[in-house]
Amino acid sequence: MLSAVREERWAALTAVLGIPPDDRFADAHLRKQNEAALDAVLTERLAGADVASWVRDLTAAGVPAAPVNSLKVALESPLVTGRGLVYESVHPTVGRVRNLASPLLVDGDRPGTGALSPVLGADTDDVLGELGRDERQRA
Repeated sequence: MLSAVREERWAALTAVLGIPPDDRFADAHLRKQNEAALDAVLTERLAGADVASWVRDLTAAGVPAAPVNSLKVALESPLVTGRGLVYESVHPTVGRVRNLASPLLVDGDRPGTGALSPVLGADTDDVLGELGRDERQRA
């Protein structure tokens, strides 16, 4: 993932990626209008090196960039484990599951951490009841 909305970051991005000046991408408005063409150019350029190289080069140039990790990679990341962002729970049908906690702290707590996802259909009656459906309408 990278962000180059501001003009100085766009200039840094094009310098790092070797993208020559192109009137279609002269400002943020034009880049949005020509998004499909821009995606094609970026995809072609970014295919020329691995993610770690691009993150290193782009961040060195002042362009915010970071890899988008798979869940497996994220769960094993020292940045994640070092901040205590991995927790385990036991799901009723799947068993033990490792999860990512919210990185946000509210009064020292991580909201939502530890709750299990319901099994399919577990909340249907409650939701339909809240919508005003009676027993007959729920069947």
